[in-house]
Amino acid sequence: MPHELGTVVMTWVFKIALAVGAIFVALFLGGSARRLVEAALRRSGLDETITRFAGTSARWSVLVLGGIAILGTFGIETTSFAALLAGAGLAIGLALQGTLSNVSSGVLLLMFRPFR
Repeated sequence: MPHELGTVVMTWVFKIALAVGAIFVALFLGGSARRLVEAALRRSGLDETITRFAGTSARWSVLVLGGIAILGTFGIETTSFAALLAGAGLAIGLALQGTLSNVSSGVLLLMFRPFR
């Protein structure tokens, strides 16, 4: 019995260590993605507001994907979790339809600058 307990404890210690390592990797990759996107958009001459928004969006996308991958290491079914996130995103998008329309219009105005 104590041998089995030691095996279970070591398995969970390994999973936790793997998750902590994956968190640091996700944070590093998220920061790298943000810097890459911002550098590319600055070279293209887009407005700073759009550049920072796109960089932050890229960072959070990497962090969410990393979080889902980390949950998979603990045996949580990631497909159902991803479906839950997609459903929540759809519900939020429909609820904020007018606001999101205004945000996208603002982004288009910043990108194309029809007025000076």
